[in-house]
Amino acid sequence: MTIRPVLVFVAVATLAGCAFGPTPQTAKEFRQGVVKGGLGTSHETYQVNAPYAKVATRVMKKGAECLNKIITIQSCVNSSCSNIDYIFKPKFNGTRQRSELSVQVKFKPDHSWYVGGPPPKDGMFVTVADITPAGRNKTKVATYGMSMGMYQYIPKAVKHWADGSNLGCPDLTAGM
Repeated sequence: MTIRPVLVFVAVATLAGCAFGPTPQTAKEFRQGVVKGGLGTSHETYQVNAPYAKVATRVMKKGAECLNKIITIQSCVNSSCSNIDYIFKPKFNGTRQRSELSVQVKFKPDHSWYVGGPPPKDGMFVTVADITPAGRNKTKVATYGMSMGMYQYIPKAVKHWADGSNLGCPDLTAGM
């Protein structure tokens, strides 16, 4: 009997509602909820010894490569099994002074019982990373994310991509 994927899904959807009140509709709202100490979230700010353009480009490329995916998890309760698709959608917006990677997830079959109300059309936010110049050959990175299940690996991956220490993709099935 495997019920863990369903429990993780329910817990994340519930925590998102409890942590933020209404479900965040923008990256800014998600960031604000995490900073307020939302339950099941984490926030980290650090500096990377590399030029801003290099860090932003690396995070953008790795985000597109590693986080634009669908993960199907089978969950079974007694003898009844069903598949849940986790559809990850990374978005990257950048200028010469600031870049943002946001990652949203939606689920199929769709679950319309979100505690804080329905998520945005591309799914609920699970990670936002802000990248800004911090002086000559230095870059500031701030990550805001969910700290449970598969989602906890995304801010960690962003940190490794930013500093160049590990350019691999996170195993998003590890938290299931």
